[in-house]
Amino acid sequence: MFDSTGRRLDINQNIIMENMNEFELKKSNDLQNTFEEFGYRFNEFGQLRHITTGAAYEFNVKEEDHTFNQRRYEALGNLVTGYVYDLLEKECGLKKMTVPLDAHGGEPTTFIFHSDDAFTNEKIVILIHGTGIVRAGQWAGRLIINDSLNSGTQIPFIKHAKGLGYGVIVFNTNDNKITVKGGFEAFG
Repeated sequence: MFDSTGRRLDINQNIIMENMNEFELKKSNDLQNTFEEFGYRFNEFGQLRHITTGAAYEFNVKEEDHTFNQRRYEALGNLVTGYVYDLLEKECGLKKMTVPLDAHGGEPTTFIFHSDDAFTNEKIVILIHGTGIVRAGQWAGRLIINDSLNSGTQIPFIKHAKGLGYGVIVFNTNDNKITVKGGFEAFG
């Protein structure tokens, strides 16, 4: 590891720098609970833009510190997920439902979103996102962050389907983490 002037650090300095970066990241994640705290917001076209410059999201805020930049991007991705969930309920009129319906005690659960008529309508659309870290209502977080909500979310498809009289169910298949004995987290 090198300091800001390019000078090579010895092993002890290296550990201190790593701890400082981890502290900065933890501090920044603790403070950045909204898009505005990241310095961004969605404009009227659904594009994530810098509040003062209007520029698109910048991944490399710390040159030569990919770990910090990646963790910052992931924290922003978590905000995007929550934002999309809110839009599914507020803009699309979907309801959030815990599944399985008959879960007991500490049994693992997740949730889906559905329209009011999803279980009674003769015509339904079921939306299933891709694999990875994307969640309900998203096609790709990268598209949401780098392009727009229209290209990266399922919202345009939900609105179109509802407009055509379809019931809608939005699955959340990647939300499948469970904690097993000993605190080990498993992903299905």
